[in-house]
Amino acid sequence: EDAQTVACWLSLFALAPIPWDLAESNVEEAEKEDFEEGRDALLSRSLLRRVEPGTYQLHQLVREHLLAKLAQREDADAVRRAYCQMMVALAQQMPSSPTRELIVRLTPVMPHIAEVTTSWQDGLSDEDKELIWPFIAMGRFYEGQGAYAQAEPWYADCLSATRDRFGEDHPDVATSLNNLAGL
Repeated sequence: EDAQTVACWLSLFALAPIPWDLAESNVEEAEKEDFEEGRDALLSRSLLRRVEPGTYQLHQLVREHLLAKLAQREDADAVRRAYCQMMVALAQQMPSSPTRELIVRLTPVMPHIAEVTTSWQDGLSDEDKELIWPFIAMGRFYEGQGAYAQAEPWYADCLSATRDRFGEDHPDVATSLNNLAGL
């Protein structure tokens, strides 16, 4: 059961190396040992691969299978929602002018924040600017490095996503327009 829980949780992450401290950051302290046992069970069955110490990755086909298993669970929506909330909280850490140190620290996390924008938008609430934060973080990440051409699609996609969800007359649409214009 621990392995199934861990597997379903990890399937939500992007098809990129997953820092273990990120994967277990939402786990209660009392449950971390069970979570690690689940991880070890996945490793022993070759369903999860250790990329380097403290970093793991699922194979694409394994991930797709695990996502299908997650969809069958009664708590699938709650698990997706928890993942999205965790990524939004990380995205909110990206200031408008990130330091080199912060960029280096968040680089391994960025594919997983991007995954929210591409795969899990339905897990983002309409409140508290949840929809726009992952896009903003991605845009700021690239803009802070002077990679303006890489930042622009994130701001443009943010505008498109907010227009699709909220229509034209919403503060998040205005924020998205402002971010794109500022870039």
